[in-house]
Amino acid sequence: MNKKNKGDYFLRLFGGVFFLVGLGVLIGGILLYSNMYKKIKNGDRVIATITDYSTYRDSDGDTHRNYYVDYTYNGEKYEGVSLGYSSNSLHMGSQIVIYVNPEKPLDIAVPAAARLVLWIMVPVGLVFAVSGFLIAFFDIRKDAKRKKLLAIGRRIPCEVVNVKYSNVSVNHVVGRVIVCKDPYTGNVYSSNRIYDCIESWLAPGTPVNVYVDPNNPKYYYVEEPTQVSQTTYY
Repeated sequence: MNKKNKGDYFLRLFGGVFFLVGLGVLIGGILLYSNMYKKIKNGDRVIATITDYSTYRDSDGDTHRNYYVDYTYNGEKYEGVSLGYSSNSLHMGSQIVIYVNPEKPLDIAVPAAARLVLWIMVPVGLVFAVSGFLIAFFDIRKDAKRKKLLAIGRRIPCEVVNVKYSNVSVNHVVGRVIVCKDPYTGNVYSSNRIYDCIESWLAPGTPVNVYVDPNNPKYYYVEEPTQVSQTTYY
């Protein structure tokens, strides 16, 4: 019987990272939108004019712009205030609606930026969090079923028929699936995806064990050969 491979934890680790990143983006987006919404609700509506911009590059080398605006509030003019928002629709001389904090006139909020956070940042965080949770959840459930089948399943000696490619890739490596058959009944079984070039050494006729649920034969587990890589089997 195979020992627990390190690769078995890949999907739940991958899903956990996705979940945490998505949760962080989701919570950050909600807090950011809430802060913007309060500023807009409690602020005074003002029309500002874009008068300048600066460019900068992020860690990926992409170029971004930071726009600056001039506006008049309570009879006083404020110049070169950072907008904190960028869009392809913004140009020199363009006018944009902002909301000014009455207590701190240099503290402004942009409704368009709040909508961007609500429509993009929050949904993206939610999708990442849900996707990560489901990936980890189904992997944990699959592992629990595997352990159960190894414990209570009826062991059936089978023979490898062939190795076929799956339609899923991880790190540009295409998954392989072992197809085996019970020589006595003719029943065919397929393994979980294995991310290793097993077809180079796993020949047809190689014996493998299949553990079948005695109460429901459609549930089974194909035990992979011990030669499967300790780091690329998921």
